[in-house]
Amino acid sequence: MKRLMFILLAVGLLAASPAMADEPQEDDAEEVEQTDEADEADDQEDEVADDEDEVVDDEDEVADEEDDQADEEFEDLALDDEPADEPDADEPAADEPAADHPLLAVAPRIGVTAPQPFGDLNSWPVFGLDVGAIMPFDVGAMQRPLQLGIDVGYTQPGATGEGNHPMLGDEGADYEWELTQRMLTLQLTALWRFMPPGQGFGAHALVGPRVYLMESVMEASGNDADFGENRETNTEYGVVFGGGVEYQLGPGSLVGTLVVSGSPLDQRITGEANTAAFNLDVGYRLFF
Repeated sequence: MKRLMFILLAVGLLAASPAMADEPQEDDAEEVEQTDEADEADDQEDEVADDEDEVVDDEDEVADEEDDQADEEFEDLALDDEPADEPDADEPAADEPAADHPLLAVAPRIGVTAPQPFGDLNSWPVFGLDVGAIMPFDVGAMQRPLQLGIDVGYTQPGATGEGNHPMLGDEGADYEWELTQRMLTLQLTALWRFMPPGQGFGAHALVGPRVYLMESVMEASGNDADFGENRETNTEYGVVFGGGVEYQLGPGSLVGTLVVSGSPLDQRITGEANTAAFNLDVGYRLFF
């Protein structure tokens, strides 16, 4: 009986030995398969990383080429724009445009002279021309305010009247007279602008000495007789002062001026008189 149990136990152990031997082999196969899959995943990751590195390298090459091209273009521009000499700090740059400042002003004008508030002469048209040099300097915030010039004008106001002379006829008689006072004036003018010349709307003041080159022509008649014509010339010295406004219009400025001028007028024909008058005129000033 014991022998039989020993035989059965031996047979059982022999039957269990292959099964136990097969279990480790199956586990080893699974481990090998998992290792192979991990290796394949690592290989794929390495390929993806290599592809990304190649893309980055291509981008770097393109960026380097663009940088090289930009450097070449910059060098070409620098060679083209390189100045020959650097200007001094006190000198304006050569490529900066010069300021457009007028140097000369010319203004023909026409107006009227009105001597009535000061004497017996009547109103008469006045014609003139002034030429001035604009001084090339500023005064404070005022741009080039001073203009020095010469003015030429002509007018011939007149007067009429009547009188009685005891030597006309037996008991004296009335007579009539007519005076034409021709005046050629020359003046030096200092004009001060409160705004830059030739820009928009501006005002100015002026003052200066005036020379009067005069000719008095007197005609008279009375007692049915013509006394003929009498002439007398002389030179007088006076002054002029006043102001005006300017308005830019086209290439120049429209100018309006109101001044007071005058001088003595002491002749045999006229007696003690004067040439004082208000002068109102308009003109057009061109700048050069």
